Amino acid sequence: WNTESTTVMYESIGLLVELLFFLLGLQVYRFASGKIVPKDEKARARAEQFRAENAKWMRPLALLLMAIMAVEIALHLSQLIDGSGS
Repeated sequence: WNTESTTVMYESIGLLVELLFFLLGLQVYRFASGKIVPKDEKARARAEQFRAENAKWMRPLALLLMAIMAVEIALHLSQLIDGSGS
């Protein structure tokens, strides 16, 4: 096992997970803002009801998740570019 290449592989997987969490936060924010609308009428009605009940807390938490993940991604990229690893 090459320790350096294994470390880079694990760092890359960590970066990918952070990116996925950022995208999850983005999708939750878009849903809470009404940008994502289901095509099926029943699903649309359920989504609107859920959004009306929960959008007040979903939007700020989604923004918080995206902000935290953006900082984590920036730090992770700077570590990978500098070559300092972990």
